[in-house]
Amino acid sequence: MIDKLKKKFILINMVLVSIVLAITFIGVYAFTYNKLSHTSNCILKRVIEEKGHDENRKRKIGGEKINIPLQSPLNKLTFLVELNNENKIINIIDENIEIVDEETLKEIVSDCVDSKKNYGIIINEDLRYLKHKNENGLEIAFIDRSEEIDTLNSLITTSILVGALSLSAFLIISIFLSKWAIKPAEDAFNRQKQFIADASHELKTPLTTILANSEILLSHKNETISSQIKWIEYIKLESERMRGLVNDLLFLAKLDYKENLISSKEINLSDLVWSVILPFESLIFENNKKLESNIDSDIFFTGNENQIKQLVVILIDNAIKYCSEKGTIKINLNKNQNKINLWVNNSAVPIPKEEQKHIFERFYRVDKSRVRENGGYGLGLSIAKEIVELHKGQILVTSDEENGTTFKIVFP
Repeated sequence: MIDKLKKKFILINMVLVSIVLAITFIGVYAFTYNKLSHTSNCILKRVIEEKGHDENRKRKIGGEKINIPLQSPLNKLTFLVELNNENKIINIIDENIEIVDEETLKEIVSDCVDSKKNYGIIINEDLRYLKHKNENGLEIAFIDRSEEIDTLNSLITTSILVGALSLSAFLIISIFLSKWAIKPAEDAFNRQKQFIADASHELKTPLTTILANSEILLSHKNETISSQIKWIEYIKLESERMRGLVNDLLFLAKLDYKENLISSKEINLSDLVWSVILPFESLIFENNKKLESNIDSDIFFTGNENQIKQLVVILIDNAIKYCSEKGTIKINLNKNQNKINLWVNNSAVPIPKEEQKHIFERFYRVDKSRVRENGGYGLGLSIAKEIVELHKGQILVTSDEENGTTFKIVFP
């Protein structure tokens, strides 16, 4: 899939660049052609006006230097044919063109006379002409197009060469750019694959347990429910765990698509944190641990109340699970310089530095041996991070032997 995306990216880039180059070269060609045509027509007009030559404009060796304009007949191969009223050739002024075959000339003149246009091109002879009617008959000025054709052919050759080099260079650039441009999509795709693999693995465990206990129950069909209550409780426990996992997966999926943040409102964050702490107090004391809280009053925040509550629950629950025996859990909430700071600390075995950068990844657990004991799947902190980022906040973790582990959240 990623390779297809890269190829598609390169193809689209090359097509767009090819179109731009083609339009540019066609535009340059059209401009050059019109410019050459205009110059040739100006020369033809001067040929008619000056009867084929311009004595005053001739270059004089040893005399005064005179700039000969581009439109001067002296710069081009031109000749003038004068016809009477019966369209018979009466004079040919050809100072810089030699008429070798008069029959060919008559055919050319005849084609010009028959043409309804006053100007045009004689393709077979590479000539451009301009007709002028006067009282004595008709004047037809001709100019050789060889230089014009060579210029256009040279332009085409140059355009093809430049186009080929440009496309080759941009192909190389596009290949490198594709790696950079597709990197986010590749990372997302790999995360999705890993997420599906991890989710499948985590779902497999409770399903296996449920199936195993169901088979035990089926093998004791004649037994009473009370005698088999242990297996039923195992099934219920694993079903609840699986339901929790599915709910977490669905919640993460909604967060991935930026859903579920519709009902934002102003909430009293101080009251919300207290409402979450209170149910945990008994659990903390039952686990022979201490709780210290320092919650500033009347701190208001605009966000999704249910998500913020879930965030606080995740952090406190995580602190309780991984707090050391007879350890202390500290919860602080304050506002400083228009920023809301919430941090949850517990005295615990420090999280290694190399593990801290992975702590918010989905299904990641530092102590994998305590997964079944704590009942977690490694999704809680991932959900917490997503909630914080949806509320334009930042979540950080620090951990050392002296201060324990602290999760700090900063909301703007």
